Amino acid sequence: MEWLRRARRRVARQWTVHRLLVKCGAGARLAIDSLSIANELVTGHPTAKVAEIAQFAVRDAHVRLTEQPLLAALQATRSAAVLESADTCPRCTPATPLRVLHVGRSGSSAEGLADIFQDVPSLSDYDLMFELVGDFRWMDRPLVRPGEEPDCISAQDAPQLWARPTDSPAFVTLHWARTTECEHESTLLALPAQQVRRLMFEFCRAIRPDSAISTPGPAVNTQRPEDNHGGKDHVPCLRLPVWPGREAFLSRRRVHEFPSAAARQELCQFGVHMVPTGREGSATELYEWRLSFSRAEVVAIHQLTATQRAVVKSVKRMKSYMKEGGATPSLKSYYIKTAMLWLAQDRPADSWTGVVDGVATILDWLQQHIVAGSLPCFFWADIDLLSLVTIEERKDMLKTIAVMKRRTTALLMAWCADEFYEVRLLFEEGSVWRPLPPRRLRLVLTRVLICRAVMDGVTRRTTLPNWQSWAERCVPPLLLASEHQLLQWYYRCRTGAYHQQCYLLQALMVAPEDVFCAVRLTAVDGERYTWDAAPLVATLIDRDMCYLTGDPSAAAAWCHRQLSVPPEERPQAGLTAELDSPRGRAELLLQPELVVQFLTEIMPERKAWLEESDREMTLVHCKPLPTCNEHRQHLEEMLDYADHLVPHLVKHLPGMDEDTALITIHVWQLRIRHLLSGDRFERQLWAAVRGSVGRWRLRQHVLGTAAENQTQSHQSREQSLEPDRDEEEQRFESYLLKVTELASRQTRELREAQAAHGNDEHAEDESQDHRLWVNVYDSQSLEQTPAGEEPLPSGREQMIPSQGFRHALGLWKIMERHQQEHDELDLEWNEALHENHEQRDRDSQSEPAENQD
Repeated sequence: MEWLRRARRRVARQWTVHRLLVKCGAGARLAIDSLSIANELVTGHPTAKVAEIAQFAVRDAHVRLTEQPLLAALQATRSAAVLESADTCPRCTPATPLRVLHVGRSGSSAEGLADIFQDVPSLSDYDLMFELVGDFRWMDRPLVRPGEEPDCISAQDAPQLWARPTDSPAFVTLHWARTTECEHESTLLALPAQQVRRLMFEFCRAIRPDSAISTPGPAVNTQRPEDNHGGKDHVPCLRLPVWPGREAFLSRRRVHEFPSAAARQELCQFGVHMVPTGREGSATELYEWRLSFSRAEVVAIHQLTATQRAVVKSVKRMKSYMKEGGATPSLKSYYIKTAMLWLAQDRPADSWTGVVDGVATILDWLQQHIVAGSLPCFFWADIDLLSLVTIEERKDMLKTIAVMKRRTTALLMAWCADEFYEVRLLFEEGSVWRPLPPRRLRLVLTRVLICRAVMDGVTRRTTLPNWQSWAERCVPPLLLASEHQLLQWYYRCRTGAYHQQCYLLQALMVAPEDVFCAVRLTAVDGERYTWDAAPLVATLIDRDMCYLTGDPSAAAAWCHRQLSVPPEERPQAGLTAELDSPRGRAELLLQPELVVQFLTEIMPERKAWLEESDREMTLVHCKPLPTCNEHRQHLEEMLDYADHLVPHLVKHLPGMDEDTALITIHVWQLRIRHLLSGDRFERQLWAAVRGSVGRWRLRQHVLGTAAENQTQSHQSREQSLEPDRDEEEQRFESYLLKVTELASRQTRELREAQAAHGNDEHAEDESQDHRLWVNVYDSQSLEQTPAGEEPLPSGREQMIPSQGFRHALGLWKIMERHQQEHDELDLEWNEALHENHEQRDRDSQSEPAENQD
């Protein structure tokens, strides 16, 4: 009866919203603005988001290293492998498979615009950008004009990649640079987008068999049954080291410097990403890649003000509430974000005075551009986001915008009622069906924010036992990446003290003028100031104190007893005034440990509530970072389970037969064993972790100019992410390539032999009297028994028709030759490995002598 519970919840919310709108009257906008901005101050700090991205980057590096062997094995054996195309050339195309260099969080979850919370249903998803690399590099001029072709390169410099724009500015095709030794006259298409998407689809099917899988655009979405959000989008991508339309982007006229000049230069230096999806209806749709500005979007969103970010979130919340009500809003979230980026550039920052007005501004802007039929991309205005949108879809979007404009206040007030329980304090003020006067409404909103500040201070206090769990899960990833400053910000923005400061600051902003003027600032060191919160706390009334303490008189008596003892025996935080004074209230309520001590000693009911709250307060939802030994143990267990993986691949990967699955698992086993040999796993894991955070260079954009000096270190860290593959790795890749080719050829030969035998069986008139006794275990002792004579008894002998004998003997010879080829290949690899180890030993022995010299 889940639908019935949802219906009841929806009706209850509608009634609450109606009452709130009545109580606020014309001040409803003030309430929405104050609560929305307060929430954004608490949850949307850009530095905390970058720290969260860094933490997940380290975690994704761990996962990537253990899953990379399967991705490579799928490429090596599937008929639709990424490196296959209509034409291939051994001189200009790479032979080794693609590999994942970096997994980066992007989209709304990285930008801080998602509405994903634990135990709260959401339509948002997590976007994971899988940056692919291979044994190739981009040409010096990677983006070539349409109709042109770069000059040939030497065979020693191959393979190299270049991109050619299509008729649509957002899409390109990729090509391998021809060498002077190539025999083909036309350029070869590289990395067809359709095959890359299929590779990611098969990879996700193999590692997430229990998830529902869909393919929206370039992404492969996986959603587990227990997920209460939109799942995870796995997006393969390549990094293009240039910025198309660079001059137009840098020289564009701007009312406001957004993004900052330094950020714009850095964005162009970094380049863009490309994702594998083509323009619908294009002649080269299956080969095209689309430009993606995902990284630039994260940087730009982090440079928005808190009010601007709250506006974007508010429009997205309105969409969510409309969907809950049964509507199907067709307005895409990407259009909303694009509108904000253009408006942030074209309007002064101080003109964004409120959330409700900002929502109206965005909706008006979108309405104008949808009516005009053109919505330019912020980062390259030549791209029209509405170019493929039909007239009917535009009409649907205009209808959605009209409904959102008409119901803006009601939809946003519904979010306020869900997010802030304390807003129900409004119901206890004045007449039931009469709006509150403006000053009284401001006082109530001030009290609402103060109550939330006190509650968050208590439930997120630094002595909460769950902080130990947070430290075990969140600290190691950032320490491994040497991101100590980000770790400090990540911790600070999650503490109750930070939440308390944000809510009190917003309470000060919404307070009546007389309360605001009563607050005094005190200079600390010339640059920082503190302000006395006592005038704010003085606005609390007895009902508020009852909500916060349970019994105001008991709280006053407890404070009086504390003041009666000598100062040195009082609680560590200390009290200096009675609770009936503003100073006394501020000292008690804004010091969480004092509140906890009072509730524990005096209020049994509140003590039970506090204990339950402490148990339910989950500060982190991820698991501890696995150790190297745990990773090794997991991979070794997977090797033991390898026999069961063949039917797993056949079942979950469409079109994969058992022979191909056997080869895939064999290559996967070889890669796993190679990864686990010596200290290779530890070295590769450390290299991946060390470079995982700096790949997108987000740190400098949130920590200011001091961090910009670290650009060079980030670039050197990127180089460590892409080391020249040493000789042993190159030989191993060559060995695997030969193994795969040999296994595929042998499988093909056996199939042809089986097919030939099947044709012979139909042509031959078999006779039951014409038989041959064969010892199937010893081919050297095969003897023909005359017809009519009884064969010699033997437990190892069986009767096979003459045609079957010739077929079995032929298969045996083929398999014997195959085994010999495998033995020769293994011997070649072992000799190369032994030679490489001897060279390492010689190098290690020569190092002490060089150091001594």
